Amino acid sequence: MKLPRERVLLLARKIVDFLYEKEVLLSSYSKDRLIAKIEQILLADFQMEDHLDDEVRLLMKKFDRQIESGEADPHALFLLIKKQLVKERDLIL
Repeated sequence: MKLPRERVLLLARKIVDFLYEKEVLLSSYSKDRLIAKIEQILLADFQMEDHLDDEVRLLMKKFDRQIESGEADPHALFLLIKKQLVKERDLIL
């Protein structure tokens, strides 16, 4: 995960505070329960992206020779494969 869990919690709090402040969010749930739910959603999304990144790294192994010889840029290849998987799976990152 790219963000420490404490930062995810802080982000969830800021989202809920912002929505309450703008009166966009009206809920029968407590503010703490909403924060916990948003934190859970964010963590799940970050974990999904981490799994996707792991899968991209596995697929990149097919190109080890091209990367080592300088024929392929590993960063560009990573982004290209990830973009393709996101498109194929209709994901939103």
